[in-house]
Amino acid sequence: MIKKYCENLSIEIEFCLYSANNEVISSVYKRKLYTLITNLQNEINTELRTKILLGDIPPMNLVTMTSDELAPSSVKKRKMEQ
Repeated sequence: MIKKYCENLSIEIEFCLYSANNEVISSVYKRKLYTLITNLQNEINTELRTKILLGDIPPMNLVTMTSDELAPSSVKKRKMEQ
């Protein structure tokens, strides 16, 4: 059940990303996909993964977030202090 939910969520995220890029797989699409994957795989970015899984960040919002918005809280805090 959880596996199916995650599969459906990943399909929805990819569809939103594709739609947000005018249904074109361009360098912009590939860069954004790389950014999303990198941030989701980041071990310290549990807050982002949790918000996505709980639906606090809908897929369409996720694919339009900036790198700064996707970053872990610790990174955001460090940037604010600089």
